[in-house]
Amino acid sequence: MPDTHPDDLSRTETLTIVKKIIERSAKPLNADEIHKDIPELYQLNKQSLTKLLQQETAAGAFHRWSAKNRSRQDRFWHQDESLYFRNKILSVVSRQELTLKDLLKKMNKDAFSFSQNRLSVVVNTTLATLIKEKMLFEIPSNVKNRKSRYASHPPDLAVYLNKVQKEFDSTCKKLKKFGIGTEQLFMAFENTLSLSLPARSLSEATVREPEPHIAPETEISEAVLNRIIQTILKIEPGAAKQAPVWIPDLRQAMDLSKNMFDRAVLMLSEQGKVFLNRHAHPAQMDDAKKETMIPDGHGNYFVVIGLREGFRG
Repeated sequence: MPDTHPDDLSRTETLTIVKKIIERSAKPLNADEIHKDIPELYQLNKQSLTKLLQQETAAGAFHRWSAKNRSRQDRFWHQDESLYFRNKILSVVSRQELTLKDLLKKMNKDAFSFSQNRLSVVVNTTLATLIKEKMLFEIPSNVKNRKSRYASHPPDLAVYLNKVQKEFDSTCKKLKKFGIGTEQLFMAFENTLSLSLPARSLSEATVREPEPHIAPETEISEAVLNRIIQTILKIEPGAAKQAPVWIPDLRQAMDLSKNMFDRAVLMLSEQGKVFLNRHAHPAQMDDAKKETMIPDGHGNYFVVIGLREGFRG
């Protein structure tokens, strides 16, 4: 058996110490910051340390982070940069609707000295991915809010129909004196509108599916609610930091009837312990897929669940 070279042994011991430094750190660290925390006996020169960090990052032991503002040194941490910002954005937006400017301000507090340009790129790229995945939604500007916002739910279309509603009511009032009732006007409006609807939308409007109904069941105990929370953490350990969990996966892991599972998850949401995200296009799902989701009673289906910030069961 060949002997281990002293340099190789020293390098292995140094790597063990470096891993502990990075794992225990509350923020990403550059090579200089890591170097000063390594005991003198195990220190490598900075060039060798940087090379070691790059090799271990390529092997998946660490994650590379962008350099600090006004610095050219890469940083290293136990958390992935993209996943970190993804979870932060999901957590913040799950609690309130935010403009891009306000979201950037909130992200800046936990951005670990990112430059404003780099932070803007990361946040915008992450937002685009989350919107594409239907995890977040962009709410268009309206009379109340002059700037678009980001939210964990689709826009409430009724908000954008206020002006139309007022004009419709005004027209009804004018025509009433001529013996034309609201119902006649509505039917005429509906017929006129349907002429411009795409064939697909028209079929969806005319053939409406019956709303799912959750039959009453036995009372849901705290033990059941706690078991759901613990199962979420078991499926996705990152859920403690707002990592999302796919509801069909959670349902499969629980030994509960559909009705009890749905009611329990909705109860957790009402208690403010979890946040839920809806499917953006429920009409595109078949019945089998809808059965794995949770209906909200208004034609929408919840597909993702996550723990609220600060709540770990």
